[in-house]
Parts: sequence; structure tokens; C-alpha cells
Amino acid sequence: EKTPETYDYQEVSVTPRWPPLRGELTRRGPCTDLIRKWDDRMVVIGAGDEIVVRFELPNDPIPEGWKRDFIIHSVGWDKDADLNTLAGQSIGPLPFKEMKQYPPVEGGSGSRSIDQLNRDHLSRSQSFRSFWYRQESATSSSVQ
Repeated sequence: EKTPETYDYQEVSVTPRWPPLRGELTRRGPCTDLIRKWDDRMVVIGAGDEIVVRFELPNDPIPEGWKRDFIIHSVGWDKDADLNTLAGQSIGPLPFKEMKQYPPVEGGSGSRSIDQLNRDHLSRSQSFRSFWYRQESATSSSVQ
């Protein structure tokens, strides 16, 4: 049976399932300043990373019989890391709002400014080599 992949916090694997992309990722910790508005500053995450978003409930009561829903408008870029995809094994080049094609024109003004805008928080990387040369003894574990 084929179903969408789901994530269960009670079943945690310490063994990565996908090879990491080469390049710099966003530092760990709060990233609210990077997701607050749609601009060319962005959170760059890799396999196994997640972003937790919390919302404050409005103080105004809702009419009886109504229910409150929240909509998350996400603007993002997903690289599939396919070995046959152009630049599929690296995080870059980063996309930008006014980009007309991917990869962007090398040396174009947009690609230079996107790197500068994101330089201050891209300070973490995942080990590509350790994925391919990992110990097979690392197994899944249950969270207690």
C-alpha cells in the first residue's frame, strides 16, 4: 500500500534517511525574523530539520457555532536532491523573489544580493561524507 509519508515523534531514527546537501544551513534556534515576511531572507533547512511555529490566539471571542481556523501561507523552495537534477547535491544557488529561471544567471545581481542577505545566519552544515560512511549499527529508537 502506498501512502504519504508521515512523521511520528514516538518513533525516532538516529540514522539519516537522505544524504544532506552540500552547503550552509540556517543556524539552530529562533528564526522568526527570517519567516516574518516574504522577502529574500530565508530559513535554509536540511533533511531532519523542522520549524516550529506558534500562534497567539486573538482575544476577540468568535460567534457561537463558529470555529476558528488558521492558514499558513508558506513561500518556499524545495530541492529534491536527485542525482540527475542540476545542482541537486548542493543547497545553492539560493532562489530569490525576482528570479526568472533556475539556476539563476551566474553572477547576476539577484544571486549576489541573496547571498549577502542570508550570510549572517547561514552558519551550519551537515556532513555529506558521514552519511555515506556511517555505521550500520545506528538504529531506530523509541522515545520514552
